This record gives sequence, structure tokens and C-alpha cells, in this order.
Amino acid sequence: MKTEETLLLVGHGSKLPYSKQLILEIAEKVKAKNEFGNVEIGMMEFNEPTIPDALKKIIASGSKKIIVVPVFLAHGTHTTKDIPTMLGLRKSEDDNGHGCTHDHHEESGMIATSISPFGQDEQDQGHSHGHDHSHGPDHGHSHHGHGHSHGHGHSHGHGLGHGHGQHRHRHTTEPVEIPDDVEIIYREPIGVDDRIVDIVMERALMNE
Repeated sequence: MKTEETLLLVGHGSKLPYSKQLILEIAEKVKAKNEFGNVEIGMMEFNEPTIPDALKKIIASGSKKIIVVPVFLAHGTHTTKDIPTMLGLRKSEDDNGHGCTHDHHEESGMIATSISPFGQDEQDQGHSHGHDHSHGPDHGHSHHGHGHSHGHGHSHGHGLGHGHGQHRHRHTTEPVEIPDDVEIIYREPIGVDDRIVDIVMERALMNE
């Protein structure tokens, strides 16, 4: 068991209970594997504990290595921008660190802004963050403590184009100080996996 490592599972969250319950149940199953000394969850929005709250709890426990796994199927704005910003792996869009508000418009399921995973928008990719990043062969992202905090918040406007109007939601993160001796490793979302294909086929062929 890796006693000094904490696994942080990140979920999206929902006003309904199912999203958080799913993450909790996955966390319990992971704990039963006895691979990590500690397994915590953090929710992107709507539910608690929030990601910043989870980070504070883990740091207070004395853990020196935090492995963050987003329990998302695919990359999106949350996994490429919001979560890395909270973890200190991506520069906040507000240089003053007081949080920011910005809109993302989706048309026919595509996000209009061009995003590089874990980086800035194309227009500001050349900006240096001053953080220590390491990129392993599994495309995980590592950050050693940076000694300063980030404030971040934004709203999303979704133009669905199907007569449903516009849906907006807002979430704001509070600053989290990451000590210099704490390492954060951010992993990829689940992605395409044959095990998911098996589950899809199982669901599709039920009762046949």
C-alpha cells in the first residue's frame, strides 16, 4: 500500500444525487483494492466536497503525493481548463487571481473555443506559468507545490440550437495553497477502453 499517496477522484456533480453517489461507490471499491493509503472524492460543481475542499483535507492529512483522476469519459472544458486551474497546473484566466467569468458556447455539440488539453487557449499558449510541470508517458501531469493561490470562477452559456434556449451555470473556486513539498499528478479521463465497449454491449444486449 502506498501510504503517503492519496488518490483523488474528481466527478462532475449534479443537482440530482446520482453523480456523487456513483463517485462515492467507485471510491469505496478502489479503497477495497488497498493500493492507496487514502482515497478521497471532489466534485466539480453542485455537490460537496468540492475539489478545493478535498485538496485542503488531503494536504492537512500530511499526504505528500496526490494523484488526481477525473472520472469523465472524455476531455472537455472542465478537464482541460477548470480542474487543472484548481490544481495549480494551469494559469488562471485572470492574472490577478481574483476569479474570472467567461462563456463557452456550444454549437452542435462542439465547443467553439479551441482548447489544447491542460494548456491555454491557442491565443495564449506561449505564456509561461512559472510552474514545474512534468509529462510522463501516460500523459499524466505533475505539479510540485507552487506557493501561491488561484481564484477561479466562470459561467457557461450553451447555445443548443434546438429551441431549448440557453442554459447557464456558474461555479467559483476558492484559492488553495499547495505546499512546496506536495506533488500533484493529474491523469487523463477514462477515454476509449475495451472494458467500456463490453459494458455498452452488455447493456445493449440485455434480455435478449
